[in-house]
Amino acid sequence: MPNDGSDPRIDVGEVVRSYSRRVLDEFSHRKREGGAGEESIDQAVRRVLSDRLPARYGVAEGVVVDTSGGQTKPFGALIFDRERLPILRGEDDVGFWPFESVYAVVEIRDKLTREELETAVQNVSAFKALEREPITSASATGFTVSGEVANPPLALLIAREHAEDLLPSETEFNDIVKSVTRDRQLDAYCVISGPLGVLGREVPRLGLLLGFSDKGPTKIYHFTFGAGALAAFLLMVTGILNKIRLGEPALVHYLRSASP
Repeated sequence: MPNDGSDPRIDVGEVVRSYSRRVLDEFSHRKREGGAGEESIDQAVRRVLSDRLPARYGVAEGVVVDTSGGQTKPFGALIFDRERLPILRGEDDVGFWPFESVYAVVEIRDKLTREELETAVQNVSAFKALEREPITSASATGFTVSGEVANPPLALLIAREHAEDLLPSETEFNDIVKSVTRDRQLDAYCVISGPLGVLGREVPRLGLLLGFSDKGPTKIYHFTFGAGALAAFLLMVTGILNKIRLGEPALVHYLRSASP
């Protein structure tokens, strides 16, 4: 009989550990099919994110733009909403993505040094300086238009390893992250060798809530998961992504620059 104690029980911990091993193995398997050489770390990150994130999230590389003419450097990976726009590419085949369709950008490093972290922090700060078109909605016969505030963009960092003199969660790492204002800071990081950190806030009786908050300050909380770091990072980041509300979905404002 079901639930009478005779059913085999699932070892949830072992399922998570097995999942973690598979994710790490997929990431580490850098040989391309057909013997065409090795993947770059950027390609490996995009592949793992594309294979593991829910279907609504597309993963690509390219530049993020806004309606004010702002644009970022090319990112090795970014996470966008598949349902919001066709894929746009420039003449040099570099993808460009309207800010209102982008959930997150990912800075990718093979080895995270102080200098690489400083560069990543500046790059994500420039990304977060872009401006979203506010969400608009029409209602009733009077065609009342109202604006809704979109959630902040998410800035992520993934590295294969970190330099010995740059330990995540230590003072130097945190000082570099905090060298820009809170609204332009890194929100989560993962070093494949174990350390990771993620945006959140402590709430009495509820514990740690991940993601953005308009009801209290947030900060990066640091963890160590060993071989399970990448899997834990995917699970945490997916939870934050699912809460993000983007800007104006029509993106018609970008047609201004193309109009004769």
